[in-house]
Amino acid sequence: MAARSCLRNISDEGVASKTKIYSVDGDLSLLLSWKDTLFPGSPDIKYIGKEKLIDSSSSTQKLADLLITSSQDFITFSEVQEKCGINKRKISQALNSKTVKPIRTAGGWIKKKVSEVQGSGRGLALVRIT
Repeated sequence: MAARSCLRNISDEGVASKTKIYSVDGDLSLLLSWKDTLFPGSPDIKYIGKEKLIDSSSSTQKLADLLITSSQDFITFSEVQEKCGINKRKISQALNSKTVKPIRTAGGWIKKKVSEVQGSGRGLALVRIT
């Protein structure tokens, strides 16, 4: 993974101030899976980019991009199906894929019944736990 970062203001404890990591060709799921090892005690990664899901090639990559870029705390499986092209019955499998699982875990996304979240309704949804 090729990346560029600018570290500034390292404290006496060896902790750097906020930094931006610029990565063009990086494997985001790999970075997120090693985040706690590479950057212990750091806050959640704020991802900027890939605003259009149309450019993504696979449906699992589209799902990963959706979880990263979504500002919502609640996404129904119907929305996932519409935006990513994944059959509702295959979404659970896609959530555990090598591409999506680290992003889902790092983002705090869990699967719940819509009725548990909204009080009524049918189906499943992804809920961001903060």
